[in-house]
Amino acid sequence: MSEAELLIGAVREDIRQTLRVAWVHPGIEVAAEHPVFLAAAWSAIRPNVGKTFDALTQTLATAAVELIRPMGPVPDLRASMGRLRSGPEIRRMVEAAVAAQFDAARNQVAVHLLSCAVRGESVAGTGAEEPAARRGIPDGQRWMAVARVPVAAGEFLGQAERVLDSPSAPPVLRLLTRWPEALETTWKQLRPLATGDAWRRSAVRLRWAVRAGVRRLPHPVAVQWRALRRRGFSEEDQAELRRVLVAHDRAMPANTLTAAFVWLAFGEPDGV
Repeated sequence: MSEAELLIGAVREDIRQTLRVAWVHPGIEVAAEHPVFLAAAWSAIRPNVGKTFDALTQTLATAAVELIRPMGPVPDLRASMGRLRSGPEIRRMVEAAVAAQFDAARNQVAVHLLSCAVRGESVAGTGAEEPAARRGIPDGQRWMAVARVPVAAGEFLGQAERVLDSPSAPPVLRLLTRWPEALETTWKQLRPLATGDAWRRSAVRLRWAVRAGVRRLPHPVAVQWRALRRRGFSEEDQAELRRVLVAHDRAMPANTLTAAFVWLAFGEPDGV
C-alpha cells in the first residue's frame, strides 16, 4: 500500500469517527482523490467538531424536518413495509432513517467547509475554546454501507440525481436499496415534493443557514497553498476539485431534506 493510500485511509477513518457517521459522503470522497488536500483541509476542520458544530447540525436537521412538514403528507413507510418485510428488516430500515437524519446535516456542514477550503474562502473562527467532542460511530450505524447498490435500484437513484440536480443520490436512498419496495415507495412520494417551489425555497434556506452557522465555529478553516503546491497539489488539481466540490455543496440541502422526509415517513424514530 502506498503512502498516499495509507494517509487517505487514516484521514477517512478519522472523519467517520470524528463526525460520528457510518459513511463518508460522496462529497468528501471526491476530495479523497487528492490526499494531500483532504489531509490539510480536514486538519483545519476537525477542531471545529464540538459543541457549536453539534448545535449547528442539530438546528439544521430540525429545520429540515419543519420545512418538509407543510409540503404535504408523507407515506407511512413503517406500516406499509411492515406488511411486506419481517420485523428485523423493519428495525434495520428505522435504523437507516435515524442514521441518515443524524448524518445528513453533519455531512452538509463538512462538505461546505471543504468547499470553502478548496475555493480559498477562509472561515475565520471565533477563537472560543470548546471541550473535545464525543467520538465514535453509534452502534446502530455499524452495519451500514452505501457503496453496494443493486442494479435494479439504479433507475431510481439516477432519477434522484437528475431531479435533485446532485452529483450523487442522497445516501438515505442508497441505504434503502436493500429493500426495493421501500426505495420505490419513498422516491415516488418524494419526487413531486422535490420538483416544487417549496422544496427549492427550503433548500435555499438550509444553504444560507449553513453559511451563517459556520461563522460561529471556533477555529479558522484555511489551507496553506504554498505547502500544498510543494506536495504536488497543482492549480489544475485545485480547479477541478473546486468544480466538483462546489456541485456537491450546492446539492447538500437536498440531501438533508431527503433524510428528513424519510425520517418522518418512518414515524420520527428516536435519534442517535
